[in-house]
Amino acid sequence: MGLIGKIALDFLIDQLKPTKFAELYSSQIALPDGDIGVTVELNSTYSLPKYEFYAYTKNKLQIILLTGDTQPRPWGQYNVARKVLDFVTKFGCNTLIVLGGYALQRRNKNVIYAVASEPEMVNDLKKFDVLPAQSGIIKGAFGIML
Repeated sequence: MGLIGKIALDFLIDQLKPTKFAELYSSQIALPDGDIGVTVELNSTYSLPKYEFYAYTKNKLQIILLTGDTQPRPWGQYNVARKVLDFVTKFGCNTLIVLGGYALQRRNKNVIYAVASEPEMVNDLKKFDVLPAQSGIIKGAFGIML
């Protein structure tokens, strides 16, 4: 949801070739500019704003990927987050990774920062050259999902 996460997920979907297995439609999901309507595709078809769920399974690794073109409207973010979390929980999902842009006063384009509910999780990510975030704000659905 949103630009940075969408770019990253589109890359993963292109590389992993997961199977789309569900879509979420909500009156709280608008067009990228916040208006209501439909998106017209290159082949002249249209689609409603939605989130798409993809499943990737290889050996014992099981991943659910969620992508969408836009964040929910501010007043609907908790409702949409609850629907997403309730849905993936039915499949046994117990770890959530949210990808998005992170606003910092000092910018370094070659750094990935992480926040977590438990300090041990951030420590585990250090072996992948991920740094612990120590300040800032995570806005919108990304923060609410966490």
